[in-house]
Amino acid sequence: MAQKKELMDFIEMCEQVNKVLGYDQRNAGKHFHPNSGNFEDWCNSKKLPEIDPEGKHRGSSQVWYAEYQKDILLRNWSETPYYDFWHWQLDNSVPCNFRNDSNSTLCIDPDLVNLHTPRWVKVIHKVWISEFSEYADENFMINIKVSW
Repeated sequence: MAQKKELMDFIEMCEQVNKVLGYDQRNAGKHFHPNSGNFEDWCNSKKLPEIDPEGKHRGSSQVWYAEYQKDILLRNWSETPYYDFWHWQLDNSVPCNFRNDSNSTLCIDPDLVNLHTPRWVKVIHKVWISEFSEYADENFMINIKVSW
């Protein structure tokens, strides 16, 4: 694997991966847990109005949020887990000084995942490898431009 000196746009790379996946890797929980939902989904399933009995909007209703939490505890509702691949990348694939408006590197080494890595991470990481391995050097590093 010979490294190409090309500087890849990280945001464009993310968009390409999302297109291949067919879902947003920054919010993959719903894809891997299709029978789950968030607070807004729960409110809609209950056909709750936009304003609660205390006059507060749905999003800030402590009354309805307490009922939502109760339904989760009683297993009457399955909350969508928050799966954000970006957070995994921050912990595993980029240098600790990774910052906006800079050039950096991204590691797509297949060995970053192991037996204990969650399945959703393995699925998404595999797409990163398949889409961008031709841009990686012998250490699986890719030069990237970071700007969001």
